[in-house]
Amino acid sequence: MKESWIYNDQLIVSTELSVHIQEFICTVDEYLNKFGHKDFFTFADDKKRDNTYRSEYYAFISKIPELSASIDTAASKLTLLLCDADREMEIELIVLISKKNEACLSLQKELADFVTRAREIVAKDSISPSTLVSVTRKLRIEAENVLNLVNTQE
Repeated sequence: MKESWIYNDQLIVSTELSVHIQEFICTVDEYLNKFGHKDFFTFADDKKRDNTYRSEYYAFISKIPELSASIDTAASKLTLLLCDADREMEIELIVLISKKNEACLSLQKELADFVTRAREIVAKDSISPSTLVSVTRKLRIEAENVLNLVNTQE
């Protein structure tokens, strides 16, 4: 398996994916750092705070398409390698690349779920920072899980 050109190419693609996912995680972390813990204990209706959360959310979400596209492009390379592994009957590579490919699909699904849930939260008159942080952390955890899987070579 390790002598195969497909294995070497999947290493390169995995590294590319890893870089893009790490960039994505850093962007999520930057967004999460915008929240102050004291805000979680504020129960008053604060329009200024809500507007700040909305503008921070929109700034964050505007970065997502570019990051997602770079992850999707690298993941599509994995799909092509999966076809090559199938054609070459490289069972171990089929299993390895399939796991990585499925992980990327899982991240796409989690990102779509995040966008839907966060949009609902931000659309409300009074934004719950703890709920917004919770859905964002869930997205970050999924990205971290995918990163770990992409970096495995077994």
